Amino acid sequence: MQTHTKPLLANTDTGDAPKQVTQKKTFASPTKIKRACILHKRSVYLKAFLPAILWAFAILVLSVAAGTQMPSLMRQLLSADKLMHAFAYFVLTALLLYGFRRNAYPYSKAAILAILIASAYGAGMEILQYSFFPHRYFETWDIAANIIGSFISVFVSYFFIK
Repeated sequence: MQTHTKPLLANTDTGDAPKQVTQKKTFASPTKIKRACILHKRSVYLKAFLPAILWAFAILVLSVAAGTQMPSLMRQLLSADKLMHAFAYFVLTALLLYGFRRNAYPYSKAAILAILIASAYGAGMEILQYSFFPHRYFETWDIAANIIGSFISVFVSYFFIK
Protein backbone atom coordinates (compact mmCIF):
# COMPACT_ATOMS: atom_id res chain seq x y z
CA MET A 1 0.00 0.00 0.00
CA GLN A 2 1.38 3.39 -0.93
CA THR A 3 1.18 6.38 1.38
CA HIS A 4 1.34 10.01 0.46
CA THR A 5 1.91 12.82 2.92
CA LYS A 6 0.72 16.32 2.29
CA PRO A 7 1.65 19.17 4.59
CA LEU A 8 -1.31 21.12 5.89
CA LEU A 9 -1.39 24.33 7.84
CA ALA A 10 -3.48 24.19 10.97
CA ASN A 11 -4.92 27.45 12.27
CA THR A 12 -5.10 27.91 15.95
CA ASP A 13 -7.53 30.15 17.72
CA THR A 14 -4.80 31.63 19.89
CA GLY A 15 -3.52 33.89 17.14
CA ASP A 16 -0.18 32.14 16.92
CA ALA A 17 1.40 31.32 13.63
CA PRO A 18 -0.16 28.30 11.90
CA LYS A 19 1.46 24.96 12.68
CA GLN A 20 2.40 22.46 10.00
CA VAL A 21 0.48 19.18 10.22
CA THR A 22 0.92 16.19 7.95
CA GLN A 23 -2.01 14.15 6.71
CA LYS A 24 -1.49 10.63 5.38
CA LYS A 25 -3.53 9.42 2.45
CA THR A 26 -3.44 5.78 1.51
CA PHE A 27 -3.79 4.57 -2.03
CA ALA A 28 -4.80 1.05 -2.97
CA SER A 29 -2.54 -0.87 -5.29
CA PRO A 30 -3.74 -1.48 -8.85
CA THR A 31 -4.22 -5.17 -7.99
CA LYS A 32 -6.56 -4.32 -5.12
CA ILE A 33 -8.51 -1.93 -7.33
CA LYS A 34 -8.85 -4.61 -10.03
CA ARG A 35 -10.09 -7.17 -7.46
CA ALA A 36 -12.62 -4.67 -6.10
CA CYS A 37 -13.91 -3.98 -9.63
CA ILE A 38 -14.27 -7.71 -10.33
CA LEU A 39 -16.15 -8.24 -7.06
CA HIS A 40 -18.40 -5.27 -7.85
CA LYS A 41 -19.15 -6.62 -11.34
CA ARG A 42 -19.95 -10.04 -9.89
CA SER A 43 -22.29 -8.56 -7.30
CA VAL A 44 -24.09 -6.55 -9.98
CA TYR A 45 -24.26 -9.68 -12.16
CA LEU A 46 -25.69 -11.79 -9.32
CA LYS A 47 -28.07 -9.03 -8.23
CA ALA A 48 -30.02 -9.48 -11.48
CA PHE A 49 -30.55 -13.15 -10.57
CA LEU A 50 -31.74 -12.52 -7.00
CA PRO A 51 -35.46 -12.91 -7.87
CA ALA A 52 -34.74 -16.21 -9.64
CA ILE A 53 -32.65 -17.45 -6.71
CA LEU A 54 -35.41 -16.58 -4.24
CA TRP A 55 -38.05 -18.27 -6.42
CA ALA A 56 -35.85 -21.38 -6.77
CA PHE A 57 -35.57 -21.48 -2.97
CA ALA A 58 -39.36 -21.27 -2.69
CA ILE A 59 -39.65 -24.18 -5.15
CA LEU A 60 -37.16 -26.13 -3.05
CA VAL A 61 -39.14 -25.55 0.15
CA LEU A 62 -42.42 -26.51 -1.52
CA SER A 63 -40.85 -29.55 -3.17
CA VAL A 64 -39.56 -31.06 0.05
CA ALA A 65 -42.52 -30.12 2.22
CA ALA A 66 -45.05 -32.80 3.02
CA GLY A 67 -47.67 -33.14 0.30
CA THR A 68 -50.86 -31.25 0.99
CA GLN A 69 -54.26 -32.41 -0.09
CA MET A 70 -55.83 -30.13 -2.66
CA PRO A 71 -59.54 -29.38 -2.71
CA SER A 72 -61.57 -31.76 -4.87
CA LEU A 73 -62.38 -29.05 -7.43
CA MET A 74 -58.69 -28.34 -7.92
CA ARG A 75 -57.93 -32.04 -8.43
CA GLN A 76 -60.42 -32.15 -11.29
CA LEU A 77 -58.90 -29.26 -13.24
CA LEU A 78 -56.44 -30.91 -15.63
CA SER A 79 -54.40 -32.33 -12.77
CA ALA A 80 -53.73 -29.18 -10.81
CA ASP A 81 -50.43 -30.63 -9.60
CA LYS A 82 -49.05 -30.50 -13.14
CA LEU A 83 -50.42 -26.98 -13.65
CA MET A 84 -48.66 -25.86 -10.47
CA HIS A 85 -45.42 -27.42 -11.70
CA ALA A 86 -45.77 -25.70 -15.07
CA PHE A 87 -46.56 -22.37 -13.39
CA ALA A 88 -43.63 -22.60 -10.94
CA TYR A 89 -41.14 -23.29 -13.73
CA PHE A 90 -42.81 -20.72 -16.01
CA VAL A 91 -41.99 -18.09 -13.37
CA LEU A 92 -38.49 -19.48 -12.70
CA THR A 93 -37.64 -19.38 -16.41
CA ALA A 94 -39.01 -15.84 -16.76
CA LEU A 95 -36.88 -14.70 -13.80
CA LEU A 96 -33.80 -16.40 -15.24
CA LEU A 97 -34.46 -14.70 -18.58
CA TYR A 98 -34.71 -11.39 -16.76
CA GLY A 99 -31.36 -12.00 -15.09
CA PHE A 100 -29.61 -12.97 -18.30
CA ARG A 101 -31.10 -10.06 -20.25
CA ARG A 102 -30.10 -7.60 -17.51
CA ASN A 103 -26.56 -8.88 -17.99
CA ALA A 104 -26.69 -8.19 -21.76
CA TYR A 105 -27.05 -11.75 -23.00
CA PRO A 106 -28.59 -12.04 -26.46
CA TYR A 107 -32.18 -13.25 -26.26
CA SER A 108 -31.58 -16.60 -27.96
CA LYS A 109 -28.66 -17.49 -25.67
CA ALA A 110 -30.58 -16.29 -22.60
CA ALA A 111 -33.62 -18.36 -23.58
CA ILE A 112 -31.59 -21.53 -24.09
CA LEU A 113 -29.72 -21.09 -20.81
CA ALA A 114 -32.92 -20.33 -18.90
CA ILE A 115 -34.66 -23.43 -20.25
CA LEU A 116 -31.65 -25.64 -19.54
CA ILE A 117 -31.18 -24.33 -16.01
CA ALA A 118 -34.87 -24.50 -15.11
CA SER A 119 -35.25 -27.98 -16.60
CA ALA A 120 -32.14 -29.29 -14.84
CA TYR A 121 -33.33 -27.74 -11.58
CA GLY A 122 -36.75 -29.39 -11.98
CA ALA A 123 -35.20 -32.80 -12.69
CA GLY A 124 -32.86 -32.30 -9.73
CA MET A 125 -35.81 -31.54 -7.46
CA GLU A 126 -37.54 -34.76 -8.53
CA ILE A 127 -34.38 -36.78 -7.86
CA LEU A 128 -33.97 -35.04 -4.50
CA GLN A 129 -37.55 -35.87 -3.56
CA TYR A 130 -37.14 -39.51 -4.52
CA SER A 131 -33.77 -39.92 -2.79
CA PHE A 132 -34.23 -38.15 0.51
CA PHE A 133 -37.92 -37.68 1.28
CA PRO A 134 -40.02 -40.81 1.78
CA HIS A 135 -43.36 -38.99 1.53
CA ARG A 136 -42.48 -37.53 -1.90
CA TYR A 137 -42.28 -39.37 -5.22
CA PHE A 138 -40.33 -39.15 -8.46
CA GLU A 139 -42.68 -38.44 -11.36
CA THR A 140 -41.54 -38.07 -14.95
CA TRP A 141 -44.77 -36.19 -15.73
CA ASP A 142 -43.74 -33.54 -13.18
CA ILE A 143 -40.48 -33.09 -15.08
CA ALA A 144 -42.46 -32.85 -18.34
CA ALA A 145 -44.72 -30.19 -16.78
CA ASN A 146 -41.63 -28.26 -15.61
CA ILE A 147 -40.12 -28.30 -19.10
CA ILE A 148 -43.42 -27.32 -20.73
CA GLY A 149 -43.75 -24.40 -18.28
CA SER A 150 -40.21 -23.29 -19.20
CA PHE A 151 -40.92 -23.40 -22.93
CA ILE A 152 -44.20 -21.51 -22.52
CA SER A 153 -42.35 -18.85 -20.51
CA VAL A 154 -39.78 -18.36 -23.27
CA PHE A 155 -42.52 -18.28 -25.91
CA VAL A 156 -44.57 -15.68 -24.00
CA SER A 157 -41.55 -13.56 -23.06
CA TYR A 158 -40.41 -13.47 -26.68
CA PHE A 159 -43.32 -11.14 -27.44
CA PHE A 160 -42.56 -8.87 -24.49
CA ILE A 161 -38.78 -8.75 -24.75
CA LYS A 162 -38.08 -8.78 -28.49
